[in-house]
This record gives sequence, C-alpha cells and structure tokens, in this order.
Amino acid sequence: MKSNYFKTLLILLFVIAGALTTNAQIPKQFIGSWDFTAPSADYEFQNGIMEIKKDSIFTTFTGASYILPSHSVKFEADTLRFIFDVSDERINCYCIFEDASNLKGAAEWSMGATKLIMSRKK
Repeated sequence: MKSNYFKTLLILLFVIAGALTTNAQIPKQFIGSWDFTAPSADYEFQNGIMEIKKDSIFTTFTGASYILPSHSVKFEADTLRFIFDVSDERINCYCIFEDASNLKGAAEWSMGATKLIMSRKK
C-alpha cells in the first residue's frame, strides 16, 4: 500500500513540475533577438538587445559589455512579463506581441517608467 501511495505521489509531482515548466515557457513567436528602445530611461539604458529564449531573457545595453539575466519570466494571455536588476534597481517589464516583428510595452522602476519598443533583429 505504501509503495502505491509513493508512486502516485511521485507521478503527481512530475505532472505538477511539467505543468509549471510549460507555464514558464515562452511562445515561439517571442523567441529570438530583439533590438529595444526605452526612450525615457537614462541615456546608458535607452538602447540594447534582448535575447529571448524558451524560458529566459537576457539583456545587453548598447556600449555595455555585461549581460543581465531576467527572472520571474511569465507569459499570460498575450503578455510577456519579466524582471531584471540594474545597479540594485529592480526593473519590471512587460511586452505585448503586436506582430511578427514588433513588441510594445513598458519598463517600470522606483523612479519612473518608460515605453519599451522592441523590433526583431534581422
């Protein structure tokens, strides 16, 4: 009896883990390299590239040599949400898929917000 209970519990855990992984996966239309503009951000953070992968996002700002990983990546309905940290500042972002080549959204932090305009890198 204990063995069946353990097997059932183990299977349930795998099903839940699979469901959570599927929920975190980013749809194919978002995956790729995107040039971005954040016009109201500080100058050094206004432009760069976001590399969107299956379950993660990496940001590089123009002129910078470092790559910032994102966390709390979520896809809900038609909106991609993620967070990354710059100089101890948490940046909350969201993007909405407009068409095959364009995303629009916003980036918000403690001192303000800006539009986030992204176009697929060619």
